[in-house]
Amino acid sequence: MLCRAAAAAFVFLFPGLLLADEYSFSNNVYVGPSASQLVSDDSAFDGPKISPGVNASSYQWWYFDAVSSDGLTSVVLTFFTTPPSAFPLLDATKGPLNVYYWIRFANGTRVSHELNASSALITTDGDGSAGTFYGAGGAWSSCPAMQSYTVELDALDIQGTLTLTSIAAPHYACGPGDAANQSMRFGPNIGWSNAVPDADADAAFTFSDGSELAFSGGSGYHDMNWGNSPWLDNMLAAYWGHARSGPFSIVWSLVLGRDGRNYTTSYVSKMEDGEATTLLTECSLTATVVSPVGGPFPPTLSTGAPQGFDLAFDVGDEGTLHVQIRALNVAAGGASTNNVYFRWTSGAVTSTLGDDGFDDGVAVLEQFALLP
Repeated sequence: MLCRAAAAAFVFLFPGLLLADEYSFSNNVYVGPSASQLVSDDSAFDGPKISPGVNASSYQWWYFDAVSSDGLTSVVLTFFTTPPSAFPLLDATKGPLNVYYWIRFANGTRVSHELNASSALITTDGDGSAGTFYGAGGAWSSCPAMQSYTVELDALDIQGTLTLTSIAAPHYACGPGDAANQSMRFGPNIGWSNAVPDADADAAFTFSDGSELAFSGGSGYHDMNWGNSPWLDNMLAAYWGHARSGPFSIVWSLVLGRDGRNYTTSYVSKMEDGEATTLLTECSLTATVVSPVGGPFPPTLSTGAPQGFDLAFDVGDEGTLHVQIRALNVAAGGASTNNVYFRWTSGAVTSTLGDDGFDDGVAVLEQFALLP
């Protein structure tokens, strides 16, 4: 991992932030109250946010994904410190420590599996993190400034590596990632931080049946979610996604909370002359419009999947960035979750800003629906 030069600069600028902290987790649910951090402070950006432990109502996970440049192949790796009682889409027979992987091959074949861990150790260094899930064969590591991540699996049925080299600045739900006192609220009682909004991604995995998944030059992503009340107890519906189109890296979400409010996050970064500039990072309902195509908002269990999405982002003096996402490829969920959850990839992402248009984009998207 190419951290050394950047880490040296980071030490020079922030000498007090490189002290490592360790957090140990057993594969047992914590008994006692759990606190959830929803406002940023000077603790590690990518470190644990539930303390002192994850109880039966709490959840916390580190999520990584990558999609190939044609939008057809994808890999998702998620490290859960989460009991099924707090996130019921997990295997109810397992403990809280699991590594899940979801693979979509270019021909549409999908493979997924959970790897149960006996214990886990998560270490923070600077703002970055590293995690080892013992017994599951899963681990990740990062640079202190989070400019790159390496995720590895070494299990009986899968071995391989995903590498992410970030091209966009970290952010919280409502503001930049380098500021304290930022809201980390993704929805009611739901925390979220986005260490890697977009990355150049390389993936290489082999499977016990001899099949392989490999691509380079894809688009990657990493975030965290956490909360101290069950995930589905806080929402009626949700959309989330990230995309790359031309010079733009884009992240958005829209959550219909059980409190009757809409919650949104929006982020746009532009790469120009090798430098990334953040154009938008906030949670204002007026900054972003998320419109499903061929489906209602909010989505319901009976309406199933939309045909795509139209997005509009207010990027200030530059105008309005319009994004269209079509040709959704199912990567997870659907009938296997009774339509509660869908994940898609797309290689049909176009964007326009003023007179400039781009038609070479990819995306990963999710939908949760709980209304009948």
